[in-house]
Amino acid sequence: ILYNGAGEIALYWEITPAATILSITAVIVAAVAALIWRRRTARGGTALFWLMGSVFAWAAMHALEAASIGFDQKLFWSKLSYLGITTTAPLFLVFSVVFLRKRDWLKPSRMALFWAIPLLTTFLAATNEFHALIWTKITIDPVHNLLIYQHGPAFWLYTAYAYLCVTASIVLLINEYWRAKSDYKGQIRWIVASSIFPWVGNVVYLFGFDPIPGLDTTVISFAITSVILTVAVLQSHLLDLLPIAHDVLLQHMEDGVIVMDVNNRVIETN
Repeated sequence: ILYNGAGEIALYWEITPAATILSITAVIVAAVAALIWRRRTARGGTALFWLMGSVFAWAAMHALEAASIGFDQKLFWSKLSYLGITTTAPLFLVFSVVFLRKRDWLKPSRMALFWAIPLLTTFLAATNEFHALIWTKITIDPVHNLLIYQHGPAFWLYTAYAYLCVTASIVLLINEYWRAKSDYKGQIRWIVASSIFPWVGNVVYLFGFDPIPGLDTTVISFAITSVILTVAVLQSHLLDLLPIAHDVLLQHMEDGVIVMDVNNRVIETN
């Protein structure tokens, strides 16, 4: 029971398998975010931290929705989860752009357009009862205590935008992969590999193949992404190595060059 100035509000909860799975997902992502926070000063570290924060918000709000009882209470957490849902894919693209040293793409004018669809989608989710553009119909599965959604046109518009963001990230990473040398290829492989699982999880959810009706497997698959990125940070020093613009600094130089990092590792030669 919560108490406010107007009186008390009763909140009821039920620990279900879906709520447990989503809570574990949120804990895993939070642990990864804490690990990345310690490396936030590395290039891409801050963007990756915010990406993990977005996934955590998504998983945590979805877990609260799964555990709560009552349509209004569940819908409240569902709307709140859109703070994470609408920012995850765009932040993955921002991380990729920063990691690949293309910060000139992140001009304020471009960012205003870039975040327009996520912000609009979040607003439409919060006000869905007035237009039904995100959800045309919502019911509760009495067996698993989860909301079942029929999605409206604005949801599909954002889904297309999210796929575009992830696709653009992968294209940029693969393009850099073919130009990169030595350890940078390994770094890029880790990032691309981590992006595959949310795609699979989202397809499973959208086409109704999820094992528990109403359980968003997209955010669960991001836990796998988090584990992969954790391994990348610990094993391949994902946020420690500094990619070099090979075409400019190395490949066109006549002198022999050996590049070493602060730990005296040889990370590049021409």
